[in-house]
Amino acid sequence: MLMGTLFDMDGMIADTSPYHKNSIQQFCAQHGIEASDEFLREKVMADFVGLDIDQLRKL
Repeated sequence: MLMGTLFDMDGMIADTSPYHKNSIQQFCAQHGIEASDEFLREKVMADFVGLDIDQLRKL
């Protein structure tokens, strides 16, 4: 019998960032886009957290 369900939405229990990064890079490669670390920071993470790249660099 299921007693409960645990959701880790912010990475406090498990750091899933490397898996997300890998998945995004694989998806982009399949579509002919090179997704370097800089590309992910500037194009993906900035949009994800709602900041422009200059604001993100200050963090």
